[in-house]
Amino acid sequence: MALSKILEVFFKFPEKKHQIRQISRDLGISKTTVAYHINNLVKEGIIVKDTEDIFVGYRAGNSKSFKIKKLTYLLEKLDDKKLNKVIDEISKNGGFEL
Repeated sequence: MALSKILEVFFKFPEKKHQIRQISRDLGISKTTVAYHINNLVKEGIIVKDTEDIFVGYRAGNSKSFKIKKLTYLLEKLDDKKLNKVIDEISKNGGFEL
């Protein structure tokens, strides 16, 4: 549950630099739990550590893993009717043209 809430922060605001303390406050999750999940997400390449300023922060990565997780998150938010429409659209002609 905590992990999905943390990921949602990065999905909604991928360009923003997020700090562990602020995520903890915003979500009502302990700093220790946030730090644990953030560190794992960095190791997986889903988010990246930003050390440009005095304060360390984290941003959404541009990896395929991040994009797949975000797409899954967005699809899970759709109701059945909209999800079926997306599936039908992708299925036509073998999917999207790349």
